[in-house]
Amino acid sequence: MFKFLISIILLFATNVYGQACGKGSLLTCPAPDADGDGYTTNGTLAGFDCDDTNWHIFPGVWRFSGGLYSQCQTSGSWGTGAAIPDGSTGSGSDYFIDCDAVSNGSGTHASPWNSLAQVSSMTAAVRPVGWVALNDGDQVWISGTCDEELDFDNNPASDASNFYLYGVDGSALNPIRINQWPGRSQAVIDSNVYKSYIFNIEDSSYIYIDGLRITGLGDYGLSMIVSDFIKSVNIEADHVDGEITNNNAGVAFTGTNNSSLTRSKIHNNYDTTVANSGQTLNLRNVVLFQGTGNDVSYNELFMSDTTALGAGVTPVTAEYGACVGYKHGDTVTTNSSTWNVSNNIIFGCAYAVETGEAGSHVHHNYAEYRDHFFDLRDIGGPYYPQNNLVEYNTAKGPGLIKMRHISADSVPNNNIYRHNVHVANRSAYTSEIGTVSDGTYDDETAYDEAALITAFDYRTNCYWNLEVAPLTFLHFNAAFTHKSSFL
Repeated sequence: MFKFLISIILLFATNVYGQACGKGSLLTCPAPDADGDGYTTNGTLAGFDCDDTNWHIFPGVWRFSGGLYSQCQTSGSWGTGAAIPDGSTGSGSDYFIDCDAVSNGSGTHASPWNSLAQVSSMTAAVRPVGWVALNDGDQVWISGTCDEELDFDNNPASDASNFYLYGVDGSALNPIRINQWPGRSQAVIDSNVYKSYIFNIEDSSYIYIDGLRITGLGDYGLSMIVSDFIKSVNIEADHVDGEITNNNAGVAFTGTNNSSLTRSKIHNNYDTTVANSGQTLNLRNVVLFQGTGNDVSYNELFMSDTTALGAGVTPVTAEYGACVGYKHGDTVTTNSSTWNVSNNIIFGCAYAVETGEAGSHVHHNYAEYRDHFFDLRDIGGPYYPQNNLVEYNTAKGPGLIKMRHISADSVPNNNIYRHNVHVANRSAYTSEIGTVSDGTYDDETAYDEAALITAFDYRTNCYWNLEVAPLTFLHFNAAFTHKSSFL
């Protein structure tokens, strides 16, 4: 008990070293990063923090105070106030959109547009008067509820979005920024008619999104397709209500590289027409399909809705899949992908993290879940479990690791699970749920037990069951007879 409590305390008490505290937590991190946003009062990490009590404030964020706009600098001080944002990226123009405005203006601070169509990608035939093509360093400032259904290709029968950016490229020094307009009402992209994508970014690069909320009817809330260096921060994607057969998710990375989702709240995204009949692999808050170099960190990812969804429809809590999942991995000959999931607060999903990809680094997360913390499997294939590192997580739920549907021709290698704290809450275990559940779900004779034992390495994990005494490590699969070094 004492060892377990010390582990929990340490996990929440040292955010400078990557632990989960501060942001979204009831526990305050110690200086120099009390709010847990990754920026410190002494500048030892990403830069100086302008306000170490508020995880929404860090270098690059704008504020509206005293009638002036100013930006948090890497020095930890607010920049000189200006009447309007001054193009903080060093080049480009500033455009202003207030979707609640009655009339359409000219896109200036004093006379904003009232439609996202003014900057959305669309064919010449349907472009509104004053339409602009976004370029390096441009910034778009948005406020109000943007629920207009846009026709991007002069073909009403084709699938539409509320906001579409296609072939739009910023640069590393001068990215294109899509921002919440400081001091104005929340920018909400809200879909009232079902579509595949609510906010879709395709074949684009160096686009930074800050402060938006995305919700409504659609398979994906924020969708990034075959794009690079897309950064999303301080966004909320919630209650994106799509079709279960289309991998419904709040945020989706598809063939996208070197992109990130940070300091955001992604929650309660699911198909509301599905009754309560068991967990599914096709509902997630965040989903990734292939791609490499992507990062999901410092977020709140959760499922919490439990109310009835209409006449004859029961609550869908059991329909929730993973809070974050990676599907359709690369083949073993091309598998060089990596992705990072860290410092998130995760709860309410069947699985906290699932992967059908190698190169997963899952660390310093706090998770409460209903099945297993880390689900390692073929999710649409092909899948080869290699180079997965799961460490320094605090996991509260029935099981810690679940491995299944491992291809018989795969070459598992270098999968390490270490320094995790697992708090179980089961009075008994089954062949489906153990601290570690090893399952091929295929012909066991096709597997080399000795090779698989060396391919999966468990070391120095702390396990505590709230109901079963004495504390014991359990896993189930006839082909695997090894024991782990759980304390």
